[in-house]
Amino acid sequence: MIIKYNITKNDIWNFNEINYRMNIACFDWVVTVDSNRRIYFKNSNNRESLMSIECISEESKNISSMLIMTEVQLLISHFNNDLDDDVLVTISDTDYSNDWISLWWLKHFNHFSQKHQKKAWRLLVINDYKSHHTSEFLFYCENHKIIFFDLSLHTTHLLQSLDVYVFQSLKYWHSKMINWAEQISDEIFSKVEFLTAFNEFWIKVFKESIIWSAWKHTDLISFDSKIVLNKVQTIERSNWFITSSFIINNSII
Repeated sequence: MIIKYNITKNDIWNFNEINYRMNIACFDWVVTVDSNRRIYFKNSNNRESLMSIECISEESKNISSMLIMTEVQLLISHFNNDLDDDVLVTISDTDYSNDWISLWWLKHFNHFSQKHQKKAWRLLVINDYKSHHTSEFLFYCENHKIIFFDLSLHTTHLLQSLDVYVFQSLKYWHSKMINWAEQISDEIFSKVEFLTAFNEFWIKVFKESIIWSAWKHTDLISFDSKIVLNKVQTIERSNWFITSSFIINNSII
């Protein structure tokens, strides 16, 4: 496909979504300066969250985020911060992307990826998600010479450059921001605090060196399949045989 359409590194992109749980950090020690302060454990059942859509190119470029919140309406306090002017902020009933959000993001991608485009066609590596298969999404891709390549949901932890490397760093710095906030104040790290801190930890992660490492760890471009296959546990074929619906280990169901 890359050879057929003469697609360059500048025009190969990977996009995916990451979900942040509000006020829930990693299991780190938190040291405060107030010895009289009462310490509360955060409720791990907290379901308040926020999603961001991120996109990186094989040439170590990136597209500004889209943030999705489960708010009834957006407030002034959501924008009283240092968010980049190109960051999109929207709301969703489910806190996840949907058909029109996916299409809106695709238009966002088309606009900003054109700045780095070298050849006629662009390749977009994405998850196999129903909102990426609507007629509007497909027609827009065709009209703007965007080829999308679906990854199976069961392979993203091995093949998604963002999943494999970048999102781990985002989760790490998100946790650090929560823990730092706990050390100096009693305030809950809500969505308002998250949006205020977002740009600070986002720029720590989306550096050329980290993006390059993300593609290297999946190696979708140089087609060295060993990098991925070596992580997959193989099954001795002599001990297994396959029927039309089942894998059976030396037994009959």
